[in-house]
Order: sequence, then C-alpha cells, then structure tokens
Amino acid sequence: VKENALNRLLKDGKINGAAEILGLGRDPERTGHFLVNEDELLKVEQILKLFLKFSSKHKVLTEARKLGLTGKKGRELTAHVIDTIIENAKWRYRGLWHANKDNEHKDPSELPETKRFQVVALPHGPLIEEKLLDKVEEKLADTYAKRKRSGKDGRIYLLSHILQFEDGSS
Repeated sequence: VKENALNRLLKDGKINGAAEILGLGRDPERTGHFLVNEDELLKVEQILKLFLKFSSKHKVLTEARKLGLTGKKGRELTAHVIDTIIENAKWRYRGLWHANKDNEHKDPSELPETKRFQVVALPHGPLIEEKLLDKVEEKLADTYAKRKRSGKDGRIYLLSHILQFEDGSS
C-alpha cells in the first residue's frame, strides 16, 4: 500500500491522507488532489506576516481575530489552524510534499530506494512568495532554538525552597 501511494505521489502528485489547509481545498473530481483558493491564500499571507511581527502564535491568533480573519468556510480561527499554517510554510505552501518523512534523518545509503526520504513537487506549484516562507521558517527555527536554550527538553524548573527575607517573611 505504501509503495502504491508513493508511486501515485511521484507520478501524479496525488497525496493520500492529506488534510485540507487554508488556501487549499479538495478537488471534487480527483481524490488526493487539491484546488487553490485565492481568497484563503490572502488570509494565509496576512497570518504569516503577523507571525513575523509578533513573538507568539497566541498573539498572532488574537490579532488575526481582531482583523476579522477566518478559517476554512468562514469558521473561527483556532490555535491549531495557526500552527498548521506556520508548519506548512516548509511544505505545502511551497508546492512540495514529502515521501517517507519518517526516514528524513536516516542515512539514504542504508535504506532501499523505495524507503528513502524524497521531496516531491506538487502539481499546483508554490502558493505563497518564497521570501515570505523563508522568513517564517527562519523565525520558527529561531523560536525553537530559544526554547531549547531556556530549559532542557522543554522542562520548566521551579524553585524548591521558599525564599525568606531578613525579617522572616517569605
């Protein structure tokens, strides 16, 4: 099944199991293919620009709601939608998809050709300006690097003793 799905992806650009995202909707005539929604792509660009402006995804969500931006089919924007948009700056908004992503960091010479990580160009091509997507990826990488520096493995450390002042108050 995996090899058939990979062959369809490589030959026809068909993505098995991919979800709709803001800016791309399912093609009713061809399963596994997506149609571009220009109106939604304008919202995606605004959200990505907000991400570059603000330091947190929560602030992006709050500001996007203030601007009246909505999700697919006019639904309310959620944190999950914002996460999906930002994470797809690396793939689908660039017109790319991945095959065998679980093997991305493995040595290709140790894997059979059908199991190697591959980047596949999708039929619709890039949807958002590449410079904007590059800036979003840089900011995302910087955010993750800062998070790692702040505590090991994302753990939060708390004080184990209550501090006391000279007058005995804590």
